[in-house]
Amino acid sequence: MKRYAGIRDIFKWQRHNRNHRDHDSTGKSSQRRKVTDANVKILLLTETMTEHPLDSTICKIYLQPQDEVGISPQDSTSTTCKNNEEPQDQVPNAQLSVLADLIKKRDWDLLSIELRTHEELSEGKGLLLHIALRFEAPLSIISQLTHGMQNSASHRDAEGRLPLHVAISNASKLSIISHVLMLNPGACTSVDDQGSTPLHMCFDENVMHSFKPSEFRKLVRTLIQISPESLLMEDRKNRCPIELALSSEAPWKVILFMQGHKAGYHRIDRLLKQ
Repeated sequence: MKRYAGIRDIFKWQRHNRNHRDHDSTGKSSQRRKVTDANVKILLLTETMTEHPLDSTICKIYLQPQDEVGISPQDSTSTTCKNNEEPQDQVPNAQLSVLADLIKKRDWDLLSIELRTHEELSEGKGLLLHIALRFEAPLSIISQLTHGMQNSASHRDAEGRLPLHVAISNASKLSIISHVLMLNPGACTSVDDQGSTPLHMCFDENVMHSFKPSEFRKLVRTLIQISPESLLMEDRKNRCPIELALSSEAPWKVILFMQGHKAGYHRIDRLLKQ
C-alpha cells in the first residue's frame, strides 16, 4: 500500500487541475496548466516503469514501429517478403538432406524415385555416394548416383577417403567395389589422411573376415593387377600392404601372390630404369 501512495497523489493532483480547468471562463487552459499536465504524464510513465520488472520492455512499447526497427514502413514490407523467400543456394542443401535421410532409413524405393526427380544435384552426388556406401546401398542405387557422374567416384570425405576406400572398409559386395573401381581406377594408388591405399584397407581384420576366402583373393588380385605399384606404397606408419597381410594372418595364397607380384614388379621396374 505504501508504494502506491505516489500514484494516488498524482491522480488527486490531476483531478484538481481538471476541475480547475472546467471552471476557467475562457475555456482554454493556461500555459502553466499545460506544463503541469505534461509533468503528470512524465511522472506517471516514470512510476509505471519503476513498478515493472523489465524497464527496457516498457520503453519499447512507446516507440513507433519504424523507430523500433530502424527502417521506413515501405522498407519493412520489402524486408518481410525477402525473409519469406528461401535463398536459392540453400535449396540444394535441403534436397541433399532429404536424400541423405532416405539413405540412412534404407528406403531404397523412395530414394530411387527422388534421385530421378532431382537429377540436377550433380555436385552433391559424390557426398551421397559416400553415405550410400556406408549404409550398404544396393548396386542399383550406386549406379543411379554415379550415372553420368564419374567424378562422383573422385569425391573425398572428411578423412580424405575416396569411394573405393569406403567401399572396401565397409566390406561392400564385390559387384559394388568393381563398379566404383571401374569409374576411378586411379583410386588404387590414392591415399587417405592416414596414408592408406585401398590395398592397405583390405587387411583390416574386420574387412578380411567379412569376405569369403575366394572373394577376398579376387579382391586383392584385382587391386594388384590394376596398380602393382601399390604393393610398395607405405602408410604413415611405414607399413607396406605385405607387412599388414603378414601381421593380420592373411591367407597364405594371398601372401604368396603378393610376394610374387612384388618380385615381378621389381624386375620390371629395374628393366625399365636400365
